[in-house]
Amino acid sequence: MPEPTSNIQQTKAHVKRKWHADVDDCVNVDSTVNHTFYMTFREVVAWNIDELIRKRGKSKKGLSEEIGCGRALIQAYAKGDALPSLENLKKLCVALDCRYEDILGAPNE
Repeated sequence: MPEPTSNIQQTKAHVKRKWHADVDDCVNVDSTVNHTFYMTFREVVAWNIDELIRKRGKSKKGLSEEIGCGRALIQAYAKGDALPSLENLKKLCVALDCRYEDILGAPNE
């Protein structure tokens, strides 16, 4: 039996990106099929990191070399399995040419 996909993968596959903050410190994402998805802070950070890597045209391996950590750690950030330390957050912001808010906050269209 195949392993179910993660919540973040399902959200990425089915969501039209309209975002606003929710009172429970989750992000409320309304899809085009009238379903509502809630993302945890960890999932929002993962989404943002993954999108920034893609938009900047970087590879996870190249980014890991640029900030001085292992590729597995970058993959864990992009999958929501780990949150970056403050030190790595700063390095990610420099490497991805973004602000802290771009990684930690709800994305804007």
